Amino acid sequence: MNPNKIVAVLVATNIILIATIIFIFVKLNELDNLHKTVDQTQKTTVTSEKTTTSDFPSMEANKISDQKGELININADGFNPKGIQIYSGQKMELAVVNDDKTSHSFNIDELGIKTGAIEPGKTLAVIIDNLPANSIAYEYYSDIAADKKNDKFHGTIMILKK
Repeated sequence: MNPNKIVAVLVATNIILIATIIFIFVKLNELDNLHKTVDQTQKTTVTSEKTTTSDFPSMEANKISDQKGELININADGFNPKGIQIYSGQKMELAVVNDDKTSHSFNIDELGIKTGAIEPGKTLAVIIDNLPANSIAYEYYSDIAADKKNDKFHGTIMILKK
């Protein structure tokens, strides 16, 4: 066999091997980034008869309707929105997103909701079962020490009778 052909075959084989190694490296890097993204949404449980929390899918925010979910953002300006109106007698899912650089919490005393610290960049789902049949208002707030001094970290959920 011609020595030039042997060299050409070895070079081609090495190029294919290097390309394969680069491809594997890129795919492992993509997998690592996907893993980091998944870790940003934590699964948590709030102990209460009426509420639980879990990973939460995206949803449209702040509509007043028969919808089964609401989005609440937390940032340096506090809770957004400051008020939510929902209808009685349904199960409600709240996506609480901490868009701030510091931890905050989400609490509704009358419903037994106490999330503990929600880390920056995390989303927590709060599921409220058995909303009361009557119209009533509940305050939601953050009980993190720095937030207690600031009225921005308070809001109201209005339960409207159907």
